[in-house]
Amino acid sequence: MLELVFTTGLLGLSVGLFVVSGGTRLKAKPGVDALAAALANDLGQARLLAMRQSSPVAVMFPCDGNRPHSASLYQLEGLTNPHVSRSHNFAGDFPGFCFFQGNWSGSETSDPLVAGTKWADFNVANWLPDPRKKDCALIFMPDGTVRGTRAGAGLPQFDGEYHIAVSAGVSYSGDTLTGAGETDTVCINGGGAIRIESGLTGSSLPTVGTFASSSPPSAPVLQTQLGHAVGGPKGNSSLPSPADASNPTTIPPDGYATVTAFAVDDNQSGERLYCRWNVVPPSGRGLGVFSIPLDANKGAAMDFNPKATVIEGGADFVKPAYQSSYQWHPPADAEPGDVFNLQLFLQDQATGVWSPVGIAKPVKIAPYGAILFAYAKGGESNLYRMNPSGTGKRRFHVFPSTPEEPKDYHESNPSISANGNRLSFLCTDRPGVPAGCKDVFMTDRNGLTCLQITKGLKCEAACLSPDGSHVAIKHLVGSQYQLCVVPVAPMTTGIPTPLPTDDPEGMIFEGITNASGFNLNVYREERLAWASNNKIYFAKTFPNHVADPPDDADGPNQIGPHPFLVEINVNGDGSYVSGPTNSFPNSYHYGTWAAAWSPFSDIIFRTVDGSENQGDPLLKLYLPGWSRDSMGSPGFHDTQPAPYLEGSGAGTEALLLVRSSASDPNQNRQICRLPRGATTDGQINSITPELTTGNATCPIYLR
Repeated sequence: MLELVFTTGLLGLSVGLFVVSGGTRLKAKPGVDALAAALANDLGQARLLAMRQSSPVAVMFPCDGNRPHSASLYQLEGLTNPHVSRSHNFAGDFPGFCFFQGNWSGSETSDPLVAGTKWADFNVANWLPDPRKKDCALIFMPDGTVRGTRAGAGLPQFDGEYHIAVSAGVSYSGDTLTGAGETDTVCINGGGAIRIESGLTGSSLPTVGTFASSSPPSAPVLQTQLGHAVGGPKGNSSLPSPADASNPTTIPPDGYATVTAFAVDDNQSGERLYCRWNVVPPSGRGLGVFSIPLDANKGAAMDFNPKATVIEGGADFVKPAYQSSYQWHPPADAEPGDVFNLQLFLQDQATGVWSPVGIAKPVKIAPYGAILFAYAKGGESNLYRMNPSGTGKRRFHVFPSTPEEPKDYHESNPSISANGNRLSFLCTDRPGVPAGCKDVFMTDRNGLTCLQITKGLKCEAACLSPDGSHVAIKHLVGSQYQLCVVPVAPMTTGIPTPLPTDDPEGMIFEGITNASGFNLNVYREERLAWASNNKIYFAKTFPNHVADPPDDADGPNQIGPHPFLVEINVNGDGSYVSGPTNSFPNSYHYGTWAAAWSPFSDIIFRTVDGSENQGDPLLKLYLPGWSRDSMGSPGFHDTQPAPYLEGSGAGTEALLLVRSSASDPNQNRQICRLPRGATTDGQINSITPELTTGNATCPIYLR
């Protein structure tokens, strides 16, 4: 009898889970063999417990006095105030033997083994009790992955694995091993799979006989009772929010499905069970990636769980069963609406025959549904992410910045390709950006990669082409701005060739540095727009423009430097075709700017200033279903429109916008939402109300 459990998450795939059962053993000292096997068993049981309890479980190695070797271990478990649930001192049974958790290969790094999963963002520093943070920790997550840490840093790893030397004595300098007796190496990869290798993996250091350790092992840690953990309470749970279980097989294009299978061997042969998954994709799509490579001939061994919850006849039973948990990530070409079928196969080790199981679960790809925006407060300026409702706000880290090791690179101005797979942004402080410059970088929707697009330029208002292959920028040269297009590769290191921006009407191409008069208002911040018809929209300033009052308003003409949108025609690679021309020559008396192209409806939204008194901008709307052709609340500056989907399809298109209060002397800005079907300005609501002392700008929708 088999049953599958599907859960969903909002981040990318897990990597590198190799489940290995047994293997050929080379000759080694029996004590080393037995101790390594005991350690591997303890690690495997901790991983299984984490998956069964749906909460982290850590195997800890004492490191008092910063000594990276010990003869004992202890286990931490619990949600918000983890306690020592088990402690095992091996010194009595294995005198002179120890565990070493340091460096010896010369190629170690402290980088995490797993990135982009739901549990990769788990805040280990918040979870570990303060007295335990100095110890070496292998923390198993409910999805089976593992995180290694010690003293606030990542545990040394190489070749995609953590390594623990099980030795008959060691000597070391600092964290580096200099000598060891007979040794086995316990290897743990990011997916939590555990194997034992004879000898010291990754090193030619001789390991024979016994070796007098240069210092005694760290003192063991005693077991505590539940509710009496060492350290103060940690407050609210640091676990990620649970996924919505109402539709557990629907995930976004860059999400993952965790598939857990339980199997009972009715023949009771005592032989281990193996499983593998086949993926049946929609026509023309890839297969996606499992968190472990499932070899079609070998599959992967299932773990035995003596207290598995299996379903028989519609009822839950707790009984011994084999269990496996993997994560599946859709292929890069997956689109919303695609359905992938996952088919389970089982094999009894005794027969070696793969048998299809009558379980084939569909996984449907849903719209991404997240909002990325720039947020600046005080000296910080970085990218943030939230749900369309405004919940779940968190920093959007771009490699090498991580939640555990955040870096403030002063990032701003995010832009997105039409399919949502590429993100560009501006940055002043990343390595490779010369002083006084602001360059363009590109990443994926999870921030796991980072590619520098320009070097040594002063860029503003960057915008990706619809296919994500080029970036349009405002570029400051001396005191003059140029409109340029650069490819995403190779990196542009010199001054790019500008597109013509001359205008017979005498309009000026301005930016933040040389803005004048009325254009100095913070809400006049520009965004370029590159539409699918290969028109690039940008604003130019008309000096001494005479603005007539609206037809329904009285008052004298207003004279001032008012911005107006112009358009230039280019090829797909950004090369010049024709223009520029005034896009809306007779519309709105005090200007129009901050265009936004919608990949959902192919419409150009824009900010306009056409109220009775200049300085009260609003949004120009075009789609059927809106009750008015423009909307914006009096007394507020509404600008930077950005289309998003409230449901599925263009008929659900609504708008995000940036708002500041005319009465706020600091002109702090917030992200607001204009719902589909809104009939009054009052239906514009802030989704960042708590961000009242900083600037939230440039919202974009991650499909």
